[in-house]
Amino acid sequence: MISVYTERYQRLLEKLQSARHDAGLTQVAVAEAFGKPQSFVSKCESGERRIDVVELGAFASLYHKPLAYFVDETDPADGTGLLVDRAPARTESSATPDSAVKSSPAARKPAAHTPTRPRKR
Repeated sequence: MISVYTERYQRLLEKLQSARHDAGLTQVAVAEAFGKPQSFVSKCESGERRIDVVELGAFASLYHKPLAYFVDETDPADGTGLLVDRAPARTESSATPDSAVKSSPAARKPAAHTPTRPRKR
């Protein structure tokens, strides 16, 4: 089966399960702490349910791990961190020039015309 998640997200899921084990907790205990069914924890750990940042923070707090534990990892292949995009960094020269902003469709749109009343004489 091909994973729909990136390698980064797969590593996050592995760390999530590892942190639970390190904390000595079962999926049932975690679920009870969150007021959720055990299947919630299982689906989060397996990747069946995607975890948002608020939920990740709750897991981190319960497992006594910093949030960075789950997302800040150096890739042994190239030394970059999980949060580092492999695309080249933007430089001043690659930033959007003012001329591009001025020529954007929104910038070219004329100001709304407000009709004026004829003067009374």
